Amino acid sequence: MKAVTYKKILLTHDGSDFATAALPHVIAEALAFNAEVAVLQIVKSASQIIPTVTPAGRIANAGQLAKKIAADERKLARNNVARLAQQIEAAGVDRISGIVKKGRAADEIITFVKKNKYDLVVMSTHGRSGIVRVLLGSVADEVLRYVSCPVLLIHPGQV
Repeated sequence: MKAVTYKKILLTHDGSDFATAALPHVIAEALAFNAEVAVLQIVKSASQIIPTVTPAGRIANAGQLAKKIAADERKLARNNVARLAQQIEAAGVDRISGIVKKGRAADEIITFVKKNKYDLVVMSTHGRSGIVRVLLGSVADEVLRYVSCPVLLIHPGQV
């Protein structure tokens, strides 16, 4: 039987308290395996935001408003990723990086994992079920189906 080792661990985060519940798990695995950790947060692009700023995106400055919202979200995400990286580092993990990308969350995470050859992905679920999950989808479900490494899902009850 082959020994299990994790040298590259990815923590996905969306800025929520639910996502922060995964932090102790990432720290424990990183310390146990002396692994490097990356914290990845995905934000929406301006084109993804336009339809949400007004019904049917019909205001004269919808593009400008969406760009401002996207810039604000990127800034918040960079601050969040930096804060998380500091917490992970303070716990004794010495190889840590923080990344903010824009786009559709599941697609960006899957591409990032495959491109950078992560050994483990750690992410929290929002615990949605039933029709809400069907309508909103599940980033965790997509990541689990399309990456070839193990995915550790942390349930929101762990917060």
